[in-house]
Amino acid sequence: MTRSNACPLVMIEWEDSAQPLPSWSYLASFEPTGTILCASVGWLIRGDDQVKALAPNWGP
Repeated sequence: MTRSNACPLVMIEWEDSAQPLPSWSYLASFEPTGTILCASVGWLIRGDDQVKALAPNWGP
């Protein structure tokens, strides 16, 4: 099966927010949870300074 060089297979690492809080809390007692490092793999169908769009599957 041949893939086009126009859409290279890539891995992108990015930061996301940690798990959401499980319940309501008061703003005065809120403590930030930080971020976690994530990775996505797929064919890069769009990539510029603002957006990276990956296709996780590729059909004929």
